[in-house]
Amino acid sequence: MKTYFASCPKRSEEFLIEELTTFGVKNIERKNGGAQFKADDLTALRIVFETRLASRVFKLLDVYPIKDEKDIYKKVTNKWWHRVFDNDQTFKISTLFDTDAHNFFKNSMHFSMMVKDAIVDQFRDATGRRPNVDTVTPDISLLVRVEGRGREPGFNAKIFLDLTNVPLSDRGYRRGKHKAPLRENLAANLVHIAKWDFKKDCLVDIFCGSGTILIEAALVQLGLPPTYIKIKKARRGRTADFAFLNHKWFVDNEDLKKWVLDYFDKVIEKADEVKNSTSKNIFGSDLDIAFAQENIRAAGLEGHITLTQSDFKDYQSDCDTDGLTLISNPPYGERLAGGEELYYQIGEALKNNFKRSTAFIFSNDETLRKKIFLKPTRKTPLFNGPLDCRLIRYDIN
Repeated sequence: MKTYFASCPKRSEEFLIEELTTFGVKNIERKNGGAQFKADDLTALRIVFETRLASRVFKLLDVYPIKDEKDIYKKVTNKWWHRVFDNDQTFKISTLFDTDAHNFFKNSMHFSMMVKDAIVDQFRDATGRRPNVDTVTPDISLLVRVEGRGREPGFNAKIFLDLTNVPLSDRGYRRGKHKAPLRENLAANLVHIAKWDFKKDCLVDIFCGSGTILIEAALVQLGLPPTYIKIKKARRGRTADFAFLNHKWFVDNEDLKKWVLDYFDKVIEKADEVKNSTSKNIFGSDLDIAFAQENIRAAGLEGHITLTQSDFKDYQSDCDTDGLTLISNPPYGERLAGGEELYYQIGEALKNNFKRSTAFIFSNDETLRKKIFLKPTRKTPLFNGPLDCRLIRYDIN
């Protein structure tokens, strides 16, 4: 069993842990911005392919107890880095401090430079030449998480290998340049929190925008992994989205390589089946549906999502509202137009057009939310980038 770390948007940690338990992983520890866990390599790769909530997945290489920056240089220099990656592969270092480490070390960029210098010096001593740094498109991305040791003095510097380089939240279906789209894994988390019963109930988004909530819901309903577009590219030899395909620990494991190729083929077959099938219980509307149409087409889900160009006040669902789940991310007034009248009208639309349904409204402004004039049954705090938001549940009578 190896140690891994999955990152996620702030305040999504508990939901990521719920998801990780479905993969059967062990020893899950909640951390700020993610969760650390134990798994074998095959399970970890399944998580890379199938997680809907994680932003990235990292593999732990080493843990160094340190007192200061001089310690990190000495200890990193002693590792056989040329057995982790080759001279011809480029690399980059990112460093994250917890609160205790931030108060002590201050400068994460300087810390990264110390780790970089140690790796380069070890390569030079062992092989006679050094690898190059590439901060934009590296072959190898290393994450250093420096954490205080509680009551014990000093810190633990954990060095992780990024298995993807490209965030898992970048699914690959985004085409339109919508002003304020949700991150894909945040949209997936809204669907996760709503606990939509896709086998019997409809799902509606009356502010569908770029279609992200609808697409993520459809992927859940169809059992299609969120990385399926990346998998298609990787099967054709374009490996940039899955950095692990060029990592030594993977390349040297023939059984694991065979499993991955077989998995890729099954996912591609499933995606082709989905593209040629239809389902009729996911609906979206907006004043402009062009962005959503383009993204849904890119995702190959035209037969599974029904769009209507409509003002939300006039939208009437095509399915029975009894049991219907509505999930919407209306304008906040940050980058898109929004205001008290808009939110008052949202409340009126919910009361008049969605009786006996369950509605989830995602917003960052408590003053605006109060204008809905419905009693919330639950408020879930989440971050949308830097915005402190709430996913508000309303049970409509």
